[in-house]
Amino acid sequence: MTYELIQYLWDTRDKQLIWHKSKPKKRENKLVTISDASYGNQLYYRPQIGNIILLNRKVIGGKSTKASLTCTSTTESEIHAVSEAIPLLNNLSYLVQELDKKPIIKGLFTDSRSTSVLLYLKMKRNLETDSSVLT
Repeated sequence: MTYELIQYLWDTRDKQLIWHKSKPKKRENKLVTISDASYGNQLYYRPQIGNIILLNRKVIGGKSTKASLTCTSTTESEIHAVSEAIPLLNNLSYLVQELDKKPIIKGLFTDSRSTSVLLYLKMKRNLETDSSVLT
């Protein structure tokens, strides 16, 4: 898409169109990963997993690949996609925070309700474990 945008600007240079780079107006950065997977239930097919990474609502990266393991359900393939996205999200948040020195709000989106529920329960259990250690 970047190539097409630059090509468009070059092709319309006689019209004197200018693309202004906008500066973020917020005090924090918002880093979001959108994760999705397909089950691939046909014979000899493997699940396809993918992630898109956005920083302040602008796409900064993405990855789509065949899953490294054979999944037995759609939920398992979605969990595999999320498990690939979480370390990437955490590492990028450290990098962005180091470069920009602003607080980061992290988010993870998936279209699988069962995966979302499992993640919520896991986070809730971790919080309960951490708080019981402190008391």
